[in-house]
Amino acid sequence: MGLAVREYLATSRHRESTRKDYANCLNNQVLPVLGAETPLSCFAFSDVQRDGRTGRRIVLDMKKDLEKRAPVQADKALMVLRQVFGYAIDQGWMSEPNPAQGSRHARSSHVVQHHPTLTADQLPTFFERLNFNETKGSLVVRSAVKLLFLSFLRVGSLAGIRWSEIDEGESILTIPAERMKSKKSHLVPLTQPMIDVLEPLKDLTGDTGYVFDTGRGGCYPHMNPASINAYLIKLGYQGLLRAHGVRSIPLTIGQDILGYKPEVIQRQLAHAIGDKVRQAYDRSTLLKERRDFMIAWSDYLLDQGLEG
Repeated sequence: MGLAVREYLATSRHRESTRKDYANCLNNQVLPVLGAETPLSCFAFSDVQRDGRTGRRIVLDMKKDLEKRAPVQADKALMVLRQVFGYAIDQGWMSEPNPAQGSRHARSSHVVQHHPTLTADQLPTFFERLNFNETKGSLVVRSAVKLLFLSFLRVGSLAGIRWSEIDEGESILTIPAERMKSKKSHLVPLTQPMIDVLEPLKDLTGDTGYVFDTGRGGCYPHMNPASINAYLIKLGYQGLLRAHGVRSIPLTIGQDILGYKPEVIQRQLAHAIGDKVRQAYDRSTLLKERRDFMIAWSDYLLDQGLEG
């Protein structure tokens, strides 16, 4: 097991800071429980070991043990371990299925999943397909998908973004109330990766007023909001991911992996927080905390393979 961890860390394409974080997680939380000298064969998904447990049960018991001591780290440990086992499977060192694969029983769920979405370990493959762009999607639509992940705005709010709503000096995007479900204006702190996504569009749509103007919006003066889901289907994600499902990803990862308070993320999602009394009197925006989170979120997506 220890060799697989070392080889995975040595060959991973994560940033150095992420690699160190994953190494700490594996060396301090995973290996002390599973054992660095334990053969990978002991983690075969359905094979029963000497103690009567399958490899899958051993992994889930490790997560359950971590939840008692460090609940926020438990999901992260499972995610990183899943990548290690995935690497071992790719190398032919063990057979599928992955004993650390995700399931509704194996991971903490912070939101009800009404729309198909992706787990953390599925993001690298998705971004690889998005970057390769085998389907020859337009720059406008592909940029919209990237900003969707970076900002997790609702599609209707994102599709109609105007250049005039972007304040690069203050690094703020302001979505007006009429395009928000809450009917309240919404601030999106702009990070450098967001600006990098927007920059190539200036020459293409800068004179049209709308950031995402394809010229084929039909009844819309901007890109048809349905274009994003249509592109996801072309990428091979029909039934696996919808645009609205992207909004659940930062809520889970932001808490379990990045360690941010749910209230900060909920504010950035433009969700109502608390009861009606609190909503009436609480005028705080937590903008500084939200900006810090958006920077960490952008860096995380870059680590997973998103290209600006």
